Amino acid sequence: MRIAVFHNLPSGGAKRAMIEMLRQLRQAGHVVDVFIPSTADEHFLPSSAVANRVTVLPAKGWRGFGDGSRAQRLAAVPTYVAARRDAERVQLAAAQAIDHGDYDVAFVHHDRQTQSPSVLRYLDTPSVYFCQEPLRSVYEAELRPGGLLDRASLFSPLLGIARLDRQNARAAGQLLANSFYSRESILRAYGLDATVVYLGVDTEVFRPSREPKEEYVLSVGTLHYPKGHRLAVEAIGRIPNARRPPLRIIGDKIVGREEALLRALAARHDVALQIQIGATQDELVRAYQRARLLVFAPHLEPFGLVAIEAAACATPVVGVREAGLRESIIEGATGILVDNRDAAVLADAIDELLGDSTRLAALAGSALETVRSQWTWSRTGAHLEAVLLEVSGPSRADSGLAAATQVAKA
Repeated sequence: MRIAVFHNLPSGGAKRAMIEMLRQLRQAGHVVDVFIPSTADEHFLPSSAVANRVTVLPAKGWRGFGDGSRAQRLAAVPTYVAARRDAERVQLAAAQAIDHGDYDVAFVHHDRQTQSPSVLRYLDTPSVYFCQEPLRSVYEAELRPGGLLDRASLFSPLLGIARLDRQNARAAGQLLANSFYSRESILRAYGLDATVVYLGVDTEVFRPSREPKEEYVLSVGTLHYPKGHRLAVEAIGRIPNARRPPLRIIGDKIVGREEALLRALAARHDVALQIQIGATQDELVRAYQRARLLVFAPHLEPFGLVAIEAAACATPVVGVREAGLRESIIEGATGILVDNRDAAVLADAIDELLGDSTRLAALAGSALETVRSQWTWSRTGAHLEAVLLEVSGPSRADSGLAAATQVAKA
C-alpha cells in the first residue's frame, strides 16, 4: 500500500504510538509518506525516522489560553480564531496533496488544537482515523481543583470546538480506538463505533536491566493535573516515614504551575521528590528499570501506555481501577489496582507491595512475560495493516490477505 499519514501532534504517548505504528507499516513493506503542519512537534520522535518522506506545510502557531486571568484568556481568542482559519487552509492543502498523490489510504492522527483534524472533511482518499481519545475538555466533566473544568472548555461554545471536532470525526471512513474504554468514549462523544487496536511496547528498547533496583517509586506523564501526580505525592506522603520511599516524576512538559504545586505538596507531606522534564528515551527507560514500582494514577486515562512500558522493564505497576487502566494493568500479572482515588488506599497498596519482596519479584517476572506475549508492536502492526487494507479497497485487501497467507505457509 501507499499510505499517507497526517498528524499535528505534540510530544507524548500519542506521538510515540503513532511512530511505532508507522515503523511497523514500513517494515511490512508499505510506502509511508507523512504530511504535517509546522505546528507539529518534530523534535520529539521525528516522523522522518520512520517515513519514506515528510512534507511540512507552514502554519501559524498558537500558544493556547494558558493559566492567566479570564480577561487574558478572552484576549487570546482572536489569536486562536486566526490560527484556526489558517489551520483549515493548511489541512485543505494537505488533503489535496494526499488526494493528488495516488495514495491507497490516509492514516490520520490528532490535531493538537481540535483533536479530530479537519483534513478528514477534505479528503477524498479513503481514511482511517486513530482517535486516542475525544477532546476530553469538551465532552467530559473532568474536574480540576476547585471544581473548574479544563480552561479550554470555557471557550468551546464560542469557538465551536466541539462542533468542529464532531464534524471532523464523523467524516472519517473508519475510526480506531486504543482501548474498549476509549471506544465507549468515542461512542458517547461522536455517536460512532470504533475498532479497538491495542497499542504495544518495543521490548528491545523497554527491557529489564541487570543493575539492581533503587529505592524510589516512579510516576510518569506530563506535569498536568489530569495525570494524577498529586495523588501519587499524597499517597507516598501517607506511608510511615521510616518506610517512605522517594518519589521521582518524569514528564515531557509542564502545564501551568503544576511543578510548583507538586513541590509544595511534597514539602507539606515530607516527600523526597525529584522531577525531571524532557528526559531522553534512554533516560526514561533507565528510570523504569531502576524503579521499585510505578505508581500510575491519571484521571480517566484512555489506555495507559506508561503502564506497559514499565511492565516491559520488569517494574510492577500500582494503579487506580478506572478507564483504560483496567485494560493496560492486568491484576496480579503486571501490577495491582485499587478501587478508588483515595490517597490512603493507594498508600496502603504501595507500602504493602514494597514490603513484600517475594510478591514484588513475582510481579516483576510475570509483568515482563505478559508484555512480551500480549503487548507487542508487531501485534498492533498486523491488526492495523489488516484494517488499512480493508479500508483501501476490496481488491487490495484480498491481495494483501493472500500475501499474508503465503507468508504464513512459508
